[in-house]
Parts: sequence; C-alpha cells; structure tokens
Amino acid sequence: MENTRTYRKCSACLYYKCFYTKACCSFYREKSGYCIQKQKIIESTNYCELFKHRKQKNNIVTLEFIERVISDLKELELIFLNYDY
Repeated sequence: MENTRTYRKCSACLYYKCFYTKACCSFYREKSGYCIQKQKIIESTNYCELFKHRKQKNNIVTLEFIERVISDLKELELIFLNYDY
C-alpha cells in the first residue's frame, strides 16, 4: 500500500500571493498568483507539498476601543463643523 499524502490548494497557502487586475472602481482577483517558496507563477487551483496554513486574524473589539473611536469622531465633527469652503 502506497503512502499517499493529501495536498491542499495553493490559494489557501501562506506562501501564495494572488494577482489582482485594476478596473475602473475596483480590483479583480485573478486565477493565478506567485508562490514565494517555489518563486514562480502558479494557478490558484494547484496542489502543493509546501503548503502552510495562514494565521487566522481575530478582530476583538472592546468597549474602550469603541469609546475612543466615538471621542475621535466627535473631535473631527467639531473641527469640520466650523470649516468654511
């Protein structure tokens, strides 16, 4: 029995950097990108043995952060309220 590995798609890899095309008002994600480990252009649907998971970002919003944002917005409102064109 052969030892089979299950590879993951390159599009979810830490080393994969996707290419984007600039449009009039937005950017479109291309189906190809650049692999930092292999140092070549690859398709996002490729499978690779060098796969490494990306770290998940946990965005934690606290009450203190919200209060600070509200105070900054109030300060900006006071600045721009008296602004004349």
